[in-house]
Amino acid sequence: MLMLNQIQVRTEKALMAVMQLPIFAAQSSLRGLQAEFLRLCCLVVLSLNLLLLFVGSWVSYQFYGVITLVSLTMLLLNKRGNFNATRWIFMSLVHAAVFLLSAYRVDLLFTYGMMLAGMLLSYVLFFNEELWQLVGNVLVMLIIFSVFQITNFTLPLHVEVTDELLNRAFFVNIICILGSVGLSLLYLIVVYENSERDLRGTLAELQLRNQEMDHYVYRVSHDLRAPLCSVTGLVNLAAEEEDPAVLKKYLSMIGGTVSKSDGFIQSVLTHSKVLNTQMQPTVLQLDTLIHDSFGDLGYLAGWDKVQLRVEMDARAPFRNDLFRLSIIVNNLIANAITFRNEEAEPSFLSFRISVDAERAVLVVADNGTGIGPESIGKVFDMFYRGSERSTGSGLGLYIVKQALSTINGTIHVESTPNAGTTFTLTLPNYN
Repeated sequence: MLMLNQIQVRTEKALMAVMQLPIFAAQSSLRGLQAEFLRLCCLVVLSLNLLLLFVGSWVSYQFYGVITLVSLTMLLLNKRGNFNATRWIFMSLVHAAVFLLSAYRVDLLFTYGMMLAGMLLSYVLFFNEELWQLVGNVLVMLIIFSVFQITNFTLPLHVEVTDELLNRAFFVNIICILGSVGLSLLYLIVVYENSERDLRGTLAELQLRNQEMDHYVYRVSHDLRAPLCSVTGLVNLAAEEEDPAVLKKYLSMIGGTVSKSDGFIQSVLTHSKVLNTQMQPTVLQLDTLIHDSFGDLGYLAGWDKVQLRVEMDARAPFRNDLFRLSIIVNNLIANAITFRNEEAEPSFLSFRISVDAERAVLVVADNGTGIGPESIGKVFDMFYRGSERSTGSGLGLYIVKQALSTINGTIHVESTPNAGTTFTLTLPNYN
């Protein structure tokens, strides 16, 4: 059982590596890759069937018509997402082929090849399902083959074997064998190369993640320890102070430091929730969400000096994750308020929203202080503070980028110093 598990894990890694090929680029899961592999198998069966029909064979035209009809049916079912039905029909076709070949001449080399191909196909299509499905398909083929091998029973097929027929059969078999060997070698080479590249990419990503983790731990410990040191110093000063006015000032400073520390901890917790909370798409009214978020930030200094403008063009209902979108909108609004241009009259923050059946596009613009060219490429970095007016944790836009990543959204920023900043967000519509 342990060896079977190891084989299954290695097969999954090999198949996932195949997904890097251009022909499989659209597949994002193991089941999707299996469905694509099954589609290719159906196309191969259809092509070989038509080839045998055109070169001539001893099987009736009705037989070729049935195989063609079944192959087209499987392709249609697979395209419509009925993978299980297509898989079982395909395996039934394989069992029928093993039966017919064994019943005609069990000692033919082509019969052994069909047996081996059927077992490999069973493994690829069923290896990640319950074990009985894989074992059952293999046993059926073995039983069919063994019955004809032991009993020497053959179907009463009256075939007139001529030299021309043998030459055609030999020609077709040689093409099939050479093609199969060539494709197998190509498959093994590609899987090996992609596995190596995937391994190198994984190692590089692990090194990057380790560096990010070290940086994260250092910054979190530093930003948590600094307020504690400040509070300790203020407490020591207050212990030696007798003037009530000065004591009140120290207490106010302690409260501000604790509040700032609490805000940092909340940012870290929010980041953790964004990464670990399961996405729950629900129907959202984006304009209502924006107005509610803006109202919740009324405690920020300068909030009353910023005009909120929302333009909504919704051509379809919008479904997405409320938790993450709330975090995204809150951070963008908070930044616009914090970095408003005090010389601009009036200060504004505008949301232009366009929603269709596939996506929502949000263009968020303000006329604030803007972002300098030296900072525009760093604003989404962890703990980056690009301005002296930044009093937060430096995680705001980093969390925005992470939240967008978890819902498959994108963000683009353009900014001109002292003129304003524009964020363009593209959000998928999970209808």
